[in-house]
Amino acid sequence: MSKKWWDSLSPEQQAEYNLLRRERYQKRISSMSAQELAEHKRKQREGWQKFGANLAPKKKEQLHNIIMANARKKWANLPPEIKSKEMADMKVRGKKVVEKQKRLVISHYSNGSMVCCKCGFSDIRALSIDHINGGGRRHTEEIRKAGTIFYRWLIKNNFPNGFQVLCMNCNYIKKAENKEDTGHTVK
Repeated sequence: MSKKWWDSLSPEQQAEYNLLRRERYQKRISSMSAQELAEHKRKQREGWQKFGANLAPKKKEQLHNIIMANARKKWANLPPEIKSKEMADMKVRGKKVVEKQKRLVISHYSNGSMVCCKCGFSDIRALSIDHINGGGRRHTEEIRKAGTIFYRWLIKNNFPNGFQVLCMNCNYIKKAENKEDTGHTVK
């Protein structure tokens, strides 16, 4: 794809083309298993890291600024109806990504059973990752990753040991029994 070809398209055509490319990509990765998807993402990350490693810091910053400026310019030129559709699509894609990451992490730490290791509760909406030896609050503050970003950290770090799957009730009971810091003061 030459730059001249891309520049000859109107912002609406560029947005439509990007949507088509994104749909083809989503279709391709949706057929992958969780392990294949994790491997695919790992290879992508490694490729970008190799590319970035070969750039001088100043050049890397310049490239980032150019990319961000172009993205802002394209976004500013999009008609409102396409912007709103893009925003809705991004929100849906983001939720799907987080859901896939959570399923992958919960599946790994529960050995594929997707249940709480204490009580057997299986509704994924209430399952969470627990630090077996406590100290979860301190750990998430150290790595500066909490909530849904924590799933990405676990995947990126090849599922380190020391974690288990608990439902929210068992997690809270464990914290109370072990007198772990819950972040709430009890009167």
